[in-house]
Amino acid sequence: EGGSPFPAARVTMRAPCMEAGDCGTPVAYQKFIILTSQRSGSTYLVSALASRLFGMGGALVDEPFLRDQLEAVGWEEEEMATMFASPDLAKSWPLVRQRVKEAFSEIERDFKRQFSRRAPDARMQAAGFKLMMNQISRPQFRELVAYCAEEGIKIIQLVRINGLEQVLSMETMARSGVYHVHSEDEAAGLRQARLQLTPQHLWFGYNNLNCNHAWFYNAMARAGSPLPRGAYKFLTYEELVSRGKAAVDEVLDFLGVDQALAEGADKVFGKKNEAKERVPLKINSRRCSQRVANWPAVAAQFEGSLALEHCHHGPGYWPNLTEAEVVATFKPLPPFEDCSRFLECPTMYCAGKRNWEDKLP
Repeated sequence: EGGSPFPAARVTMRAPCMEAGDCGTPVAYQKFIILTSQRSGSTYLVSALASRLFGMGGALVDEPFLRDQLEAVGWEEEEMATMFASPDLAKSWPLVRQRVKEAFSEIERDFKRQFSRRAPDARMQAAGFKLMMNQISRPQFRELVAYCAEEGIKIIQLVRINGLEQVLSMETMARSGVYHVHSEDEAAGLRQARLQLTPQHLWFGYNNLNCNHAWFYNAMARAGSPLPRGAYKFLTYEELVSRGKAAVDEVLDFLGVDQALAEGADKVFGKKNEAKERVPLKINSRRCSQRVANWPAVAAQFEGSLALEHCHHGPGYWPNLTEAEVVATFKPLPPFEDCSRFLECPTMYCAGKRNWEDKLP
């Protein structure tokens, strides 16, 4: 069938054997980045991939661009400030590129540590990590897309169709301090909470997410993007929740991994697959109206929106929209007619957010 038009990224696995000059043949594996935003199912997806790729590759559950992760590998305050805040792309982009390379090297080292003795012939097939939209500026992301095209790195854009559900989940996380749960007992208390929320702030968060989803989508999937055919995959939280294993299987196919081999066994090469224990449970199964104490006021703020309609079906409702239909929903609610006001600054969360309060409807 002609083979893939997209080459797998080739790397030499970093290991002590390099010093001895006897590392064998360079190992080819497919690199990938999951571009997403908080509360979109990225931890579930990365954990599921990590468990399925155990012994065949890896996926970082932790976010490489988080401050604590950067500090853990020795980044200095000045480096982090330059990468996250400098308007000078010539100074900030090389640091982003460096961190991307470091993230893949971390997966390589971990793979080698776990399997070099147990299975000397084991080879990585795929490895990747997640990157949040608010962890990279738009100018930096343009450079990243070009870099991925050059290096053969595939990108998966994971979005949540129901942005209202997403901002509600963000509020629950912010107030509880709990990001993920792995048992029903942990989830039970959170499922009883009823939040008193400010409708205008939810409205801002919803519009901000939608406009940034649209911008990043256009940077990757529209005509003129440097990414070649087959290098980009669009996936929604709702499909991931509804289809589960079948959706993960399709991601593995996209990465060129034989899903029959990547079955996520409890033990691989005699080593316990601990990644399976990190796959989180869904916290909420209640409708929006059952989770928000002042729901009538929130519903009035979102009146007429598709998000409000979906909220009536409950969390994880999958409307089974096409990619084009989902992308068409990435627009702000009235009174704004386009995203220009939400894209005034180069990062997703504008430092001048508080100046919006007098503009909120």
